[in-house]
Amino acid sequence: MRWIPSLALLVATSACASPPPAPATTPAPKIALPVLDAAPKETSAPKESLLLPPGDRPSIPEWNGATAWLNVDRPLRRDALRGHVVVVDFWTSCCINCLQTLPTLAAIERRFAKDPVLVVGVHSPKFDEEKNAARLRDTLRDLEIVHPVAVDADMTIWDAWGVRAWPTVALIDAEGRLAWVGSGEPDPADLSGAVEEALAEGRATNVLAKGPLEGLRPDRGPAGVLRYPGKVLALQNGGLAIADTGHHRIVLTNAAGVVEAVFGSGEAGAKDGAAERATFQRPQGMTEVGADLYVADTGNHLIRKIDRTTRQVITVAGTGELGAEPLGLQEHTGRTAPLRSPWDLLHHKGSIYVALAGSHQIAVFDPKMGTVRLYAGSGREAREDGPAQAAAFAQPSALATDDKSLFVLDSETSSVRAIDFATATVRTVIGVDLFVFGDVDGEAAKARLQHPIGMTYGQGALWVADSYNGKVKRVDPAKGTTRTVLTGLAEPAGITVAGKDLVVVDTNKSRIVRRAITASGEAAPVAFAGLTPPKAP
Repeated sequence: MRWIPSLALLVATSACASPPPAPATTPAPKIALPVLDAAPKETSAPKESLLLPPGDRPSIPEWNGATAWLNVDRPLRRDALRGHVVVVDFWTSCCINCLQTLPTLAAIERRFAKDPVLVVGVHSPKFDEEKNAARLRDTLRDLEIVHPVAVDADMTIWDAWGVRAWPTVALIDAEGRLAWVGSGEPDPADLSGAVEEALAEGRATNVLAKGPLEGLRPDRGPAGVLRYPGKVLALQNGGLAIADTGHHRIVLTNAAGVVEAVFGSGEAGAKDGAAERATFQRPQGMTEVGADLYVADTGNHLIRKIDRTTRQVITVAGTGELGAEPLGLQEHTGRTAPLRSPWDLLHHKGSIYVALAGSHQIAVFDPKMGTVRLYAGSGREAREDGPAQAAAFAQPSALATDDKSLFVLDSETSSVRAIDFATATVRTVIGVDLFVFGDVDGEAAKARLQHPIGMTYGQGALWVADSYNGKVKRVDPAKGTTRTVLTGLAEPAGITVAGKDLVVVDTNKSRIVRRAITASGEAAPVAFAGLTPPKAP
């Protein structure tokens, strides 16, 4: 018998469902939480608690079943956590809703840094590759996650707690009891308020711990000139634009590999201005429009413009906050557009197409008018073909074109999709569904990818960075026939065709590699003259 059945009933539109995938429904209420009256109240009315009544709080189960623990030198035990208010985050690294929850958790850690508050992650994987503890260690370094994380490779802790969606966030009071729980991206104010209440209870009963938990060992990883880079783009002048994602900056080189400019100070932020003073937050895809380079500033939910003539960075679209819901049919002026994790950009015939990973949609930004509108995707996370705005995508992460179709890399369904420019209809090139993936070459019907993130078009083919398989695959855009052309990579996230070469971002090795398209064997690392790590703040 599960310790709290209500957890299994929690579903939210800002969450990824676990297998078997649940049908789309309206958001279910947070069963374990009090239902608040929306009617206005007198200012003297007592504030209602966010927490479960103390008598209704079940004790949490033991933390059994983790195959490894990261950022801590010992497995966590239930008794060791008593005295601490613990925020438990059930997540998986592929899930965009989980990634969009991380800033909320980081804000909790900063706000309550002097209090006995601890965030504990439970990484319960969707994809096979996510079971790998060494690979997850790189993910934590990349995302700058410093709290303890249980590697729940066999979903043992997930099952013991009755979790049914990523992310699920729970709050444990200082006496080791469940006090609050929610499925989907948590409301920052609700979570912060719940922590405050739990701390106040602990102080009132004198049960709070007097010091921090012992054994915490944050692993920030090695330093290098690149840090977990994301996308790469071949420029018209023969050079490259590199999203040095972990360093929050954009690097531009010439055709000889010499660094010509770096945009971004290395600090995370959203500051416009001169190249060396501007800031980005985990930038990803880029596209070139004349002398300008447009950047998907993913962590800021913005589109930025780099003017390479004046060496200025200008924000052109997005509010700077995570959009509350998917785009509708309304056209937005650029700075009012509610973007959710823009991951890639592609310029085609005067329009910039935007892969919105966080809302499972494709948008169009008009750089002359400064407007944003929906191009494709209902906002539902699924693989559904048909008319563009009724079709469904699942975390689109890369864009490419052959001038006839817009190709979309659908990471969560491990699929390549195509939108016909003339008819505005969507078809699937390869791929099946949210929980169908693998590492199989061959005809479209049997070909399988595993959470691919990077894609480009060149020499009549699509070239896919099959990220979780550590490979590059060639996909026929018409027939879907797939074959592996490069192996031995560590979660490649970006790829571009530069002349007769494939240039690949070998993300978890923090390097760029290059190989002729027609060659065989390994790709060679690329050295960039004049590239240094950002200066410490």
